[in-house]
Amino acid sequence: MSGFCRSSLALPILALMLLTLIIHAALAPAPVSEVEIVAAPSALQEHEVRRLTIELRQLRELLESNLEEITPSRRALLAAQMEREEKEKEQETKEREISEKLKAAPAVPPPARDIKSTTTPAVVAAIPTTKTVLVGLLTVPEKIQRRALIRATYLQLKPPNVDFFFVFGTPSTPEHHRLLEWERRAHGDVMVLPCEENMDGGKTFHFFNHVATTFAAVGTHNEDAEPRYKFVMKADDDVWLHLPNLAARLDALPKDGTYFGREVHGAFMAGMGYALSWDMVAWISADPFPAENKVGQEDATLAWWLAKGNQILHWVSEEKEFYDDPSYVEGWAHHYTPGTILIHRLKNETVFLRASAHFLDAALDEDAPDTTLAKQG
Repeated sequence: MSGFCRSSLALPILALMLLTLIIHAALAPAPVSEVEIVAAPSALQEHEVRRLTIELRQLRELLESNLEEITPSRRALLAAQMEREEKEKEQETKEREISEKLKAAPAVPPPARDIKSTTTPAVVAAIPTTKTVLVGLLTVPEKIQRRALIRATYLQLKPPNVDFFFVFGTPSTPEHHRLLEWERRAHGDVMVLPCEENMDGGKTFHFFNHVATTFAAVGTHNEDAEPRYKFVMKADDDVWLHLPNLAARLDALPKDGTYFGREVHGAFMAGMGYALSWDMVAWISADPFPAENKVGQEDATLAWWLAKGNQILHWVSEEKEFYDDPSYVEGWAHHYTPGTILIHRLKNETVFLRASAHFLDAALDEDAPDTTLAKQG
């Protein structure tokens, strides 16, 4: 916008300067020598001066009106820029503090992957009471179509050791309340938190706190009681999750002090999806620090909590299998991989369905029942 303002003002300003010079030249007294006396200005010269004076006044008025229109927008632009710079400095300070805290956290090398390891009969039969992970996908009531797509696609591959919930703030309208209640009855995968719907206003804290209190370890009074889940994962609704690969990867990690995802600048795990071991989830619920500092960029804020509480023993960043959709081109985008855990930036249904087709077609065709009309009749 500033480029437009400069170009739109350039001609009036130049014209104003030129007219000023012309008028000054016209009005300036001519030098008088001892032998020459300059006659008074002719009527034609006076007319030209008056005309130029009028044009000068009109240009000045035009320029002043333009400045009046531009100044407020320019002021707003500068204010927004200053606010953005302040936020960037604040974020850099937070990231630096988190990074310093996390330097001592040992990394856990990724084990060799077998994407079918959690679907074999022997493994499924051996699944203990404690499940591998509870996945909470934070979303909003309006995204009905996205939930339908998820239920029809990657949730079809959900192994028995994974539980999955769509996570909402408290519905703001009676219609949304009814909708979520219908979905809960139909699918059993709706989790409603005791907070207003928000992104960086504390919803992530309320999610982990709700899970910790709702799914507490079986036998709460027994210090040796096993938790219901080894890990709890938070994910965004623009991702595609390969749940068997996720479960296999988490089963290979230490069950205490593990912070898993894809790191950003070595400071925190990206908010598209990250998992915490159960002990961290319990700490978030029990310690007052997270509750008192729940507002802010949710992924960086969560890492800040964990660093302040010295909770991180194992910092596990998955560089290859957490990535942006290939169509995104920039960022972390690359082609689909067999060990894929999470694909990000699936903002529209076309790219979501493309990822679904890549991973689901072969898997679902193997066990799909014959549901033709002939068979139904």
